[in-house]
Amino acid sequence: MKINIEDGLFAICKLGSADELADLVREVPQPCFTGFGNGSYSAFCLADHVPSNVAADPTWRLLRIDGRRDAAYLFVVGGIPVIMSGAGVPTFPLSTFDTDYIAVKRDGLSTAVDALRRSGHSIGGSPFAPRRLELT
Repeated sequence: MKINIEDGLFAICKLGSADELADLVREVPQPCFTGFGNGSYSAFCLADHVPSNVAADPTWRLLRIDGRRDAAYLFVVGGIPVIMSGAGVPTFPLSTFDTDYIAVKRDGLSTAVDALRRSGHSIGGSPFAPRRLELT
C-alpha cells in the first residue's frame, strides 16, 4: 500500500466555541478534521494556521493512505496502527469519506516509517517537516 507523508506539522487544537471552530475551518487548507462533544470543540489541522490564542499541541505529522477502497484496503488500513504500535509508536487515525490518515507524533515518524517499510508499504514524501513553525 502507498502511504504519503503530508508536508508540515499538524496540531490538535481546543477551541472555546462553535464560532471559533467555524472561523478556524474557514481559514485552514485541507486536510482539516473537526470534532465536538461534551462541551468541547477540537480541530486537527496544519499548525501554522492555528491562532496563537488557541490551546494546541503542534507536534504531529500526518500520513495519507492511498489505495482502492475495497475489503482488502480496509484490512490493510486496519493493520497499519498495529504495525506502528508494535514499533512503539502511538497513532491517531483520522478519516474522511474518501481518504484515511494516520497521525503520529513528530518524534515517532522515523520509527513509524521504518516499521511500515519493513512491512512492505511504500512511503512517499519527506519525513522532515518544513520549517513553517518554530517551536520553543
